Amino acid sequence: MTTAVLFNLPGAAGHINPTVGLVSELLARGERVIYYAGDDSRQQFEALGATFRTYSPFFEYQHSAAVAKDLGTAAFMMIDQAECALSGLIEAMEKDKPDYILYDSCCMFGKYIAQRLGIPGICLVTTIVSSPLLLMSDPALLGKVIIDVLAISPRVLEARRRLIDLLSSVGLKYRNIIHHSFDLFLNEGDLNIVFLGTASQPMPRLLNKRFKLVGASIPEGRDPPMEFPAGWGSTHPLVYVSLGTVHNLKHDFYLNCLEAFADLPFKVIMSVGKHVDITSLGCIPANFMVRNRVPQLEVLKRAQVFVSHGGMNSINESTYFGVPLVMVPQQFEQAFNARRICRQGAGLLLKCTKVTPKALRNAVQTILADARCKANTDRLSRDIRSLGGQRQAASHRLGHGRERG
Repeated sequence: MTTAVLFNLPGAAGHINPTVGLVSELLARGERVIYYAGDDSRQQFEALGATFRTYSPFFEYQHSAAVAKDLGTAAFMMIDQAECALSGLIEAMEKDKPDYILYDSCCMFGKYIAQRLGIPGICLVTTIVSSPLLLMSDPALLGKVIIDVLAISPRVLEARRRLIDLLSSVGLKYRNIIHHSFDLFLNEGDLNIVFLGTASQPMPRLLNKRFKLVGASIPEGRDPPMEFPAGWGSTHPLVYVSLGTVHNLKHDFYLNCLEAFADLPFKVIMSVGKHVDITSLGCIPANFMVRNRVPQLEVLKRAQVFVSHGGMNSINESTYFGVPLVMVPQQFEQAFNARRICRQGAGLLLKCTKVTPKALRNAVQTILADARCKANTDRLSRDIRSLGGQRQAASHRLGHGRERG
């Protein structure tokens, strides 16, 4: 039996959800899978049949909005984790003897473990592939990256020293800071499985052959079923509102939505996250259903509009089901995603500083009345479904193994 180890980022639902289908496929094809993430993912992956582990005692981490605020914070988080975990995880892997390593693009230590063991390292990319092509496609993102790089420049020598010590500690050779900066922001593996459609990734044909776009991973039954009141999503248009699992402590935003959509001729399902007290929102209009958490895939199967933060996972799932978006980005990566969708004619972008009840109401009503927007979203849906999702991801993995074998 072939053994795979998958390292993921604890608490990052947008990074974890796309791997559920891949793990299911690998298990169905006779692979053994050992999955590392946060304890909040244990039940889901153990139910699939994977062996689940956390990173304790190496480090404690839960993904948060603070980590994604700039490149420097994210880069040093990755170095911190690698320093804490690399030696211990290599020792564990020497006992498990995996045939290959799967690692999220934010888990730099996964790449180094594969290199140390001399086995294939496969990067799982759930966001846009970070490369110079990305910066060429969007001036606003280029400006943000320049600002972040300038801010981190005083710490370059510190990063260099720490990377030299880190690699030396496990018998790997340090090359140069330029090379290893791509380990921080690209993390390219022997094979790179990208959970995007071709419309989402800038200039996909210019990516090297080690990058394989497989579209969204949407396994049937990933989310539990949901009971809808009579008429919700059938006799009335259904609007879904969610800011995801990280940037969702936005009390004023939820109040704006309640005011914007109250008593309009459609139904609204609003997911506010586990930390928001729903009673603090006051009187809930009759056309609303407000929950701390909902099964997103089940809601999107019925929705006509998704009011979203613009996270890549949410965009993938929305376009997979042909649901146009109104996007209210909460950080720079989400703003880039939103601009891409707007250029594709599949949604509208509202700046978070300019979100008012009137702006929300106008945006949703515009989407509902725009047949071209729905047609464009259906086009993206055909594209993202055509790439094969989790089944194609598993096939790429197995094909890669045969090429190396």
